[in-house]
Amino acid sequence: LREVLVEPVQMAPPPGHPVDTFQRENRALEEGVAEIRSLSGTPGPEPDLASWRAAVGRLMDVEKHYPRKENLLFSCLERHGITGPSKVMWGKDDEVRELLTTLDEAFSVDEMTVGELAPLVAAVVDPAPAAVEEMISKEERILLPMARETLAEDEWAEIWHESPRFGYCLVEPRSGYRP
Repeated sequence: LREVLVEPVQMAPPPGHPVDTFQRENRALEEGVAEIRSLSGTPGPEPDLASWRAAVGRLMDVEKHYPRKENLLFSCLERHGITGPSKVMWGKDDEVRELLTTLDEAFSVDEMTVGELAPLVAAVVDPAPAAVEEMISKEERILLPMARETLAEDEWAEIWHESPRFGYCLVEPRSGYRP
């Protein structure tokens, strides 16, 4: 599906708008994915568990992004009768959560050899970042453009006002947007 989608041409949201914050969080998550990939490609006699734990911990911060999206953005779209993306994406969010939780648990050990890391990379380290990237792509190319076309200013204001309840993923909203 990614290959046939055409990038929509939209003006950038104002700084601090919920869409701006979701997009900035996605950029930060992409940096986290790149960090995980860099670590998985770094040869060495022993894995640097502290670096792995820190990188995985940053990706685990998606637990602020997904609930905010699911509980605020999806519910506003559902009021307009748009339920398809939320049903599919919520399930995919849960898959990402499961992969990241498994990854987090795997690196909670005190010691690990390179031999123990290799099967872990194949089983979880490679699929988890790929799943995060896939969700970012779906948000950026489907969900956020659809939301921008559908939601009224008062709904964006609702999302903006309720967002602090869930927190923010790796970034704080910029100032500038006031509903």
